[in-house]
Amino acid sequence: MLRKNVKIKNKNAFYNFFLLEKYIAGLKLLGHEVKSIKKNNANLNNSFCKVLNTEIFLLNLYLKKISSTNSTSRNILLLLKKKEILKISEAVKKFSLNIIPENIFINKISNPFSKK
Repeated sequence: MLRKNVKIKNKNAFYNFFLLEKYIAGLKLLGHEVKSIKKNNANLNNSFCKVLNTEIFLLNLYLKKISSTNSTSRNILLLLKKKEILKISEAVKKFSLNIIPENIFINKISNPFSKK
């Protein structure tokens, strides 16, 4: 099964902030959240990341629910390596930096088990 690439950008990140480093992290999402992102029903404009204990969370990600007109906003765990989390958290504490998500993307997925 092939799907088109999905890319949701945070347009405010380039205008309001200077990006020092970039990381690619996975997101721990629920099923309806993945569907919402695949249908481009997400918005990153007011979202940011926060370090809590030894984890980094994405906050204020707007996701429109598929079944109803309500929207949801919850803390989403970023999946990074421990070394990256420690490096980011030290930089945030030392230099009082902000962590801003630049974009969300889903690559093409090809399922080797699907029938052609």
